[in-house]
Amino acid sequence: YYIDEAENLFNIVYKNFFDTKKGGFFFASKNSTDLIIKKKELYDGSTPSGNSIMLMNMLKLNSLIDNSLLNDAINKSLQAFEISISNVPSAYSYAIKALMTYLKGTNEIIISGDNESAKQEAFNKLNNMYLGDTIIINLKSNYSYSDRFKIYNSVIDSPLQLFYCKNFACEHPVGSVEELIKLI
Repeated sequence: YYIDEAENLFNIVYKNFFDTKKGGFFFASKNSTDLIIKKKELYDGSTPSGNSIMLMNMLKLNSLIDNSLLNDAINKSLQAFEISISNVPSAYSYAIKALMTYLKGTNEIIISGDNESAKQEAFNKLNNMYLGDTIIINLKSNYSYSDRFKIYNSVIDSPLQLFYCKNFACEHPVGSVEELIKLI
């Protein structure tokens, strides 16, 4: 459910704010007619810019779904701000963090199995640990997932299986959070 909702929100933001010619997201809707200047902010001051946050969100979502608009937006956004970031890197700390995520890839933990309470307990344990930008996915047995996640729910005949994945490649599953931490 949340993955579908995130993709829907991305599509809305892309349609209304993305600069399809030069990359990056406008501060106001690109359909606004009463603005003299359509601003695209990247400077990361005490709070990260909307473009930096959106870039990181797109990278995380990209690790979960296959969406050509998403891939296009990531690549064009990185190209749009490449010179600014390289000229004054200290002004774009969160954008650089997103760039590092782009270059090194994402880490995911996929929780699967047929015991919902064991899966929820594992999710709660993992969620209370510092795991950096690792994405934790708790697969529900009654939900229809994209092809990428179907395999984790279909081949497992176990109360709990935890997969540690990096860049779409997963280690063999383990049966406890403690075993999973050893893989990380």
